[in-house]
Amino acid sequence: MAEATFYGLESSLLFTSPDTNYGSGDGVTIGVVYAGGDKAALARFIFRCDVSALAAYPIISAKLVLNATTAGGPAYTGTVNRCTRPVGWVELETTWNDEYSGQAWGSGGGDFTTLPPAVALTLPTSPGVWEIPGMADFVTYSRMDRSGIVSVIGKLNDESPGGTSWVVNDSIRLSVNYTLEESGREQHDHIQII
Repeated sequence: MAEATFYGLESSLLFTSPDTNYGSGDGVTIGVVYAGGDKAALARFIFRCDVSALAAYPIISAKLVLNATTAGGPAYTGTVNRCTRPVGWVELETTWNDEYSGQAWGSGGGDFTTLPPAVALTLPTSPGVWEIPGMADFVTYSRMDRSGIVSVIGKLNDESPGGTSWVVNDSIRLSVNYTLEESGREQHDHIQII
């Protein structure tokens, strides 16, 4: 088995600051904050990387790996969904309202679908490494009709839960395990693509 790590483009999409871009910061945020009984902040994350280097190899498993620097509140659940505009959004321009400057998303917070099926996530309740397994279908699907581009949006299932849970991550990457066969035997290898 071999492993590849892919870094890419990322940003946070904030409902409560719908025209502000967060792509120049390090990492991404997901969650909701309530203050005085009102929703003060709501964030989704968006991430994209190119896995075309693995086009010839069978995928065994894949996961998103995040490093939560701030985490607190209940372990709210959510999903990672395929972004339907994989290469259109621009890291330094995308916002809750816009895919890029002057081009609105079809729906605020980014356009996404549940095909392949969305992957479940649970917000961590304390800082540390946070993994979201089950991403292999996203890698496989990206090679079939997206030229190797994996583009996803992470969101809460209930974006109005009435309580605060906010997670700030200083990095996000896609880790992929795959089979690399040479002369009838399996090799062990690791590559990292930034």
